[in-house]
Amino acid sequence: MRLCNRQDLRLWEALTWLFGDNSELVDPNAYNYETIFGIARCNAIAEGVNKCRESHESRNWDALAATADGIGQSIVRHFYMTRFAEMGLSEEKGQQLAEVAQLQNQLNVKEFGKTFPSLKTRLQTLHDFRQQTITAHVEETDGTPKAGISDEHTAEAILNCLRQPLQMAV
Repeated sequence: MRLCNRQDLRLWEALTWLFGDNSELVDPNAYNYETIFGIARCNAIAEGVNKCRESHESRNWDALAATADGIGQSIVRHFYMTRFAEMGLSEEKGQQLAEVAQLQNQLNVKEFGKTFPSLKTRLQTLHDFRQQTITAHVEETDGTPKAGISDEHTAEAILNCLRQPLQMAV
């Protein structure tokens, strides 16, 4: 298959960094992300994964957590827009929920958690990591400065939490 005419080339390249060369998710014969996500979402996710890579390489863990959380919200929107029937929702209700601004509100929808419990857990963990960053908040509730995310072990946990939602989205 020739990738040069496909609009999802940037996403393939980004996912190769996240999953490695041997993953089925980077096999152009297995998935057509342009069809799965649409061109705009392909580009947004590719840009997000590339920012995650840059943050990882520069050891900017707070930026990594914030960007991974943003990718997670894009995936949640994708699920509401395309898999609404699995959740027992109408297409109109799925579209409405996809347009909700706050990820936490999207994750708290009963039908989402009941239908995709593992996905909800991973995305909630990503969102919780984001809440620990100084990018999200500069101080704790008691007024002390927030430490942020400062270790590579946590960064790897963030990337692991990002992998499963991307796998489930295809």
